[in-house]
Amino acid sequence: MNEVNPSTMTKPIRIVSSNQQAASGEAAQLVASAIIEQPNLVLGLATGGTPVELYRRLSQMHQEEGLD
Repeated sequence: MNEVNPSTMTKPIRIVSSNQQAASGEAAQLVASAIIEQPNLVLGLATGGTPVELYRRLSQMHQEEGLD
């Protein structure tokens, strides 16, 4: 898995995976780690169908683990 340090992140991280489920899971972990490290983090989120699984995973983390 990619490591992320939100205070020094200056460019996008590319996730290469065999399927959307795995890629969305890894992306959700990266976003969650960034939120936990920097609670006042401001996210710019994309619209459309591509990121729906990522958003579903983040919502699940919020409900089950209290990610906020």
